[in-house]
Amino acid sequence: MMKSFKSSEEFLQVTEKSINSLIELLTSKTTEFSIITKPQYITLDPYIPDLFRDDSEYVKFDIVGYSFETSMVVDNRFIFRAGFGDGMDIKESEVSLDILHIFQLFVGDEVLFMNFSQPPEVRSRTKKDRSNIFLNKNRNLFKK
Repeated sequence: MMKSFKSSEEFLQVTEKSINSLIELLTSKTTEFSIITKPQYITLDPYIPDLFRDDSEYVKFDIVGYSFETSMVVDNRFIFRAGFGDGMDIKESEVSLDILHIFQLFVGDEVLFMNFSQPPEVRSRTKKDRSNIFLNKNRNLFKK
């Protein structure tokens, strides 16, 4: 009974709205945060092979600095840019994941949100024009 409730469309919509609202609040307050997800739900562009160990069950991303500045939610996908590697061998990639696959969201050591939903493995998505994404993300900069 509970499993079907956690995967119901209504519960998924409430969870999705909560995550969206929380990310919007944190970014509007310029509050950097962290997320936990699973590697299989992450899309990297460009793809970086062997980025995650085969036994990595969960991955933590600190959405700080450049990653915070480039973060946005588009079509219920959380997107940000990040650098991976050490020293001179840093590779940059755009990280993207369905917001329903954000399992925890926290600031410092304080957990702000735990996701108990059970979304499908993959949801269909539509592509948006990148210029519209930029304008939506930076709409306050262009107000008169």
